[in-house]
Parts: sequence; C-alpha cells; structure tokens
Amino acid sequence: MQEKFTTIAEDGKIEIPSEMLECLGLRPGDGVDLCIRDGLLQITGPVSIVERTAGALKPTPGMIPPSAEEMRRMTEEEIAAQVIERMGGQ
Repeated sequence: MQEKFTTIAEDGKIEIPSEMLECLGLRPGDGVDLCIRDGLLQITGPVSIVERTAGALKPTPGMIPPSAEEMRRMTEEEIAAQVIERMGGQ
C-alpha cells in the first residue's frame, strides 16, 4: 500500500503524485469515478463506457448478449462507418 501526504488547494483540488497515477494506469485527461465508502475516497478508472453500461439493457428472449469486448468492437465499427459517411464516403 502506498501512502503520500498532500494538501487541498484553495479551489478544492488535490494533487495526486505521479507515481500513484502510474500505479493506477491513469494519465492526464483520463476520466475517473470517485466514491466515498466507509469514510474512504476511492478513485477508479479508466473504465470504458461500454464496460460501464454492459448489461444495462435486457436482451431479446433467447438472444445471447454480446460481451463487453464484442460491443466495443461493434461500436467502433459503427463510429467508423458514420465518420466515413460524413466525409462523403471517401
């Protein structure tokens, strides 16, 4: 377990030491989830929107729902198709 001391700035921001960010696999600009549980602040991230929302919709009866990775692939393909369409099919 790593522990570091930091202070809260006037604007409420807290600086997280770079070695802790590296341990979490976080980089500037990454989104994170914050949660207070049992008096402790938890930082989780980054998690893709596909993984976060997987299973939110109920599948058609008898349908095998796609995995989070399969949904990500399908989403990326659809985004690429829309970009190509907006560029005039180039």
